[in-house]
Amino acid sequence: MRRFIATALAAAAFMAVAAPASAAPPRVAVSAEVRCLEEGGIAIDLTFENTGRRTARIDPDFHVLIETVRKGRQPGAVLFVFPAPGFDRIPPGESRTFLLTAGEPFEGVPAMDFSGSRIVIEVEVWLRGREHPVMKTLTYPACPAVAG
Repeated sequence: MRRFIATALAAAAFMAVAAPASAAPPRVAVSAEVRCLEEGGIAIDLTFENTGRRTARIDPDFHVLIETVRKGRQPGAVLFVFPAPGFDRIPPGESRTFLLTAGEPFEGVPAMDFSGSRIVIEVEVWLRGREHPVMKTLTYPACPAVAG
């Protein structure tokens, strides 16, 4: 009986010490590389890096708002990205990069103009186990004007 009580107390002490680390919300760092496309529009390599101790799970999608700065902020594009199965889970120490495009010409619709002084990209990602989304604002040089 004493051995059982001692084992139960040891297990309870271990759980009390381990619980705060496992209860910490998942953390990700957000970064991106932006390239202007020759035909117009932009390509974005958006990376989420898990900097925490828990697997981060994107729940269920993430949002990317793209604006240009040209005499104030001008609307550009909004992307809603639903990751493929497996890409929505990011183990600790790993990252996932999403290759996105926005504003390129499509079926007769002209390319979006991302010229100006800056491109502003706002990223919002909800992670399972977090009360609030991870939000990040990134800025990049604007693209040259596309003749069209």
